[in-house]
Amino acid sequence: MSQEMFDIIRNLIRDKRYEEARRLLQMLDHPKALQWLAKLDEIAPESDGSQSTRIVSYQSKYPVSKPKSKPTAYYSAHRAKPKPRNTTYIVIGATLFSSMAVVIIVLLLMLSSNSQTNTELPTAVNIEAMNRAIDAENTRNFVPSSTPTATLTFTPTATETPTPTFTFTPSATPTITNTPRPTNTPRPTNTPRPTATDVMQALYAQYGRGTRNDPFRFDGESANGFTSDSIFSVTLGSRGREANAIIEYENMFNDTPSSSQEYIIVIITAACFLKSYETCEYSPFDFEVVGSRGQFYEHEWVAWDEFNEFGGTVLGDGGQMTGVLAFMVYKNDSNLMLVYRPSMFGTERYFFELE
Repeated sequence: MSQEMFDIIRNLIRDKRYEEARRLLQMLDHPKALQWLAKLDEIAPESDGSQSTRIVSYQSKYPVSKPKSKPTAYYSAHRAKPKPRNTTYIVIGATLFSSMAVVIIVLLLMLSSNSQTNTELPTAVNIEAMNRAIDAENTRNFVPSSTPTATLTFTPTATETPTPTFTFTPSATPTITNTPRPTNTPRPTNTPRPTATDVMQALYAQYGRGTRNDPFRFDGESANGFTSDSIFSVTLGSRGREANAIIEYENMFNDTPSSSQEYIIVIITAACFLKSYETCEYSPFDFEVVGSRGQFYEHEWVAWDEFNEFGGTVLGDGGQMTGVLAFMVYKNDSNLMLVYRPSMFGTERYFFELE
């Protein structure tokens, strides 16, 4: 049954145009139409006194539940005076989510801006060539002093004169003074930039990895996490008697849980951080709930009056949307987690703690 046809029938019932609503229900080929006709006969039987009937040309494969009892005293007492809705969780979840979205976008922008060029370093001085030039200059400037030549003086005498001797005194050898060699100027070191791996490790440490063994952690108010194209903020709005009362009050034709089951209402906010001309698509069928029992619960088809069901398309560059989904779980199931599966044909799943 399409949502548009349901809205038309609901408005007819509210306006007490029961016969028109009955005719539309008899035209629908859906197992819920029989349940609706049964409830409609309890509220406003047909004028000829007979129960509404509908001829179906095929054997339905869906089990048809028995007509439900009349609206409870809770619904009758609050029908005329709707009770106020507490939107505190929605406001808190949206605020936390927006803050987290800004932080992650800034980090991603910092990673993408790695094209800056370093300041050009001065060309290294050829130390070896300078040293050779200094050695050559020292060699040219050194002039060795001349070595004195001994002079022999001979005076003839009548007597034997001893052979003269000469003394050789070497001059002092000049000391070569070395010109100091230039030293290398140390190059400035670059401060290392954080890598993408460092950023991801920091995010995992703060929020979790989103796996079954390491889900995105519940911080007391919500669980915040991210996928390859989106950022999510997930909050458990209500569970048990409160959730049952809200869903029953939203529309009298919503299913009633069995004695061993109860409703939970999950509030989801998602933002798409793809490029501005790209889009992110979300569907209620992408989400499930699993608990300590290990059983996966699909979302329940609920007619919402005051709340928006989560699902649709948003633009990239920070476009976001908020909505609710309802699930029917066992009362004794605990440690519930919301499971997001981006593609029904893939195996990738992200887990968010709900409590």
